[in-house]
Amino acid sequence: MGFDYYVDNAPLILPLQDKSSVEINTNFPFKIQPLSLGSSILPQVTLLKYNKELKKLFIGNYLTLYALDVFGTSDKTWTIESPATDLIYENNSSSPLVLTIGKIIPSDQKLGKIHNLGTNIDVKGFSELKRPVDFNFHDLNGDGKKNLILSQFGNYGGRLSWFDEGDAAKEFVLSENPGIRKTEAYDLNNDGKLDIIALMAQAKERITLFTNNGDNSFSERKLLEFSAIKGANYFELTDFNTDGFYDLLVTNGDNRDYSNIDKPYHGIRIFLNNGKNDFKEDFFPHVRL
Repeated sequence: MGFDYYVDNAPLILPLQDKSSVEINTNFPFKIQPLSLGSSILPQVTLLKYNKELKKLFIGNYLTLYALDVFGTSDKTWTIESPATDLIYENNSSSPLVLTIGKIIPSDQKLGKIHNLGTNIDVKGFSELKRPVDFNFHDLNGDGKKNLILSQFGNYGGRLSWFDEGDAAKEFVLSENPGIRKTEAYDLNNDGKLDIIALMAQAKERITLFTNNGDNSFSERKLLEFSAIKGANYFELTDFNTDGFYDLLVTNGDNRDYSNIDKPYHGIRIFLNNGKNDFKEDFFPHVRL
């Protein structure tokens, strides 16, 4: 009975947004440069990352990883076991570390890994990961050595951890919720220690702050929470209004799983920081993604 009610009363389409409320500036010093990736008719891009030092654009297209120069020419390719989700050149090394997801489709299988493309060897202790999607290196405990922050998206269960000196045997688990999508490390409370900001997707969509306590432990605090239908998928921190505090840019638009129709609440939002790391939505341009 309850199911029939929703079916009978649900709209056939959602009302689209009105004409853009944002003035479009077309005088950018850029031009469109189409890229061709092999002979694939239907691209399956899972990674897009630019390295400023090397001036190279890395594109993961299903089981192939491309390195493109500034002219858009592929000067190196790698064949990988599963789709790439992140890539890092750590400590100015000559070869990148690539994070591969294992299975794109929802799964809790531990098939993801961190792989060294130079040695063609999996990084020890990181070859049975649950759909990993993001990793980065930062000195979290102030000992002058880089620590690994790793996000495993999973499906029903995930994991957000950091590893002292990047050692798999020195793991500190911050969360075992599914949907860990992305992390950044910033000193949000200006105490000299890097905190971790994480985007969680899946059922409990939110952005969470893990405040660094200075003893290898972190305190968790929810900064923003979204409805599960929003499809939060990316964020960045920057000071938009130049008041000295980091603000949040958040994008949402997962339109794949259960209802692949245009949704007026998908888009790009800016949340301003009031100086106490409380964030309020300030900007949502009425443009469809």
